[in-house]
Amino acid sequence: MSDISIQFHALPDELAALAETMAGELGLHAVCVKFFPFAVAEVPRDRLGETIRSGSCGRIAFTLGPPALGATTQKDFGEANPAALILDVGAESESGLKQSWLAARTLSAPMPDAWRTFAARLRKLTEAGALAVAPEGGASTYLRNHRFTPGAKARNDEGLKMLPVAGVATLQLGAGPPKK
Repeated sequence: MSDISIQFHALPDELAALAETMAGELGLHAVCVKFFPFAVAEVPRDRLGETIRSGSCGRIAFTLGPPALGATTQKDFGEANPAALILDVGAESESGLKQSWLAARTLSAPMPDAWRTFAARLRKLTEAGALAVAPEGGASTYLRNHRFTPGAKARNDEGLKMLPVAGVATLQLGAGPPKK
């Protein structure tokens, strides 16, 4: 079994540029996955950046060949496209910027080189290290593997809250471990 799992913060423009570039360079198919109600639709490469910037799609699934689109649930989609690379798109709102997540898992086949290339490019564009701080009491923990783009760091420094996927803590991007 092989995994890719990168949690990070990126501004919508940065995420859109990365996704557009990688889809073009690697010849990837992109699928917008929506929830509540569940729906999937292939996104043309020339509309991928626009789709991400608009915030209309919370998840993009990348496939090496034409995707299977007949699924009516997330589980069915995953079973029909088991080798997909998943990009959860962290939306920006008045509350802050939600975390994004790049993930893939293979159970028997080797991880596709395209997914390794995509992940390596993301790592090259980002830095690691963030401090998660609880709003009440200020308890904190260091997240050495959490990554962020230069744009997300700049906006965090300006006061934009960096929000995790779940929970109430906020992240301070680029902050070192808490002092003991």
